[in-house]
Amino acid sequence: GASNGSNPGITNNSSVPLFNSINNGGRVEGLSVKRGSINTAPTRNWSPFCTTNNGIISNCRLRSSESDPIQFTANYGFAGICVTNSGTVTGSGCEAAVSASNSFAGICHINNGTIRGCYFGSPAAVYSASSAAGICYTNNGSVYDSYFAGRISSSSTNWGGIVYQNEGRVEHCYATVSSSPRVQ
Repeated sequence: GASNGSNPGITNNSSVPLFNSINNGGRVEGLSVKRGSINTAPTRNWSPFCTTNNGIISNCRLRSSESDPIQFTANYGFAGICVTNSGTVTGSGCEAAVSASNSFAGICHINNGTIRGCYFGSPAAVYSASSAAGICYTNNGSVYDSYFAGRISSSSTNWGGIVYQNEGRVEHCYATVSSSPRVQ
């Protein structure tokens, strides 16, 4: 594994996340994941990085380029860092161009824990998603000091710049959005 964010990263082009779960007391730090298209459709909400986080994810990144965007065609949700967070995600980001056929979240799909200092940023672009959020899709926990700075195509509907559905706490966050990225 990598020890800091300066590594060239790991490429994950399978339908299996790098971590199924990060348990309480576990820590993943400074890992960069490059992601391409998904050829085998997952059968549940999915992330190339982690399914369930109960520990700490710190300074990790999901990356793709606009010339090679992530194509997620399953009828489930896609999340940049983890599907469900019940631990802490800090200083992490999604630097990806994404085309998702269903829901999308830059950091996690369901947040029951803490997200602090995270972002969905350059070259962030969402080409299509039925519903999406820059940081987390459903927030039941806390989101602090995070931001979305990306582009959204007109084919993407039902957006939340930080959170799509909020039942928790959101503080000191912001979203800047520009429209009409290159549409696939």
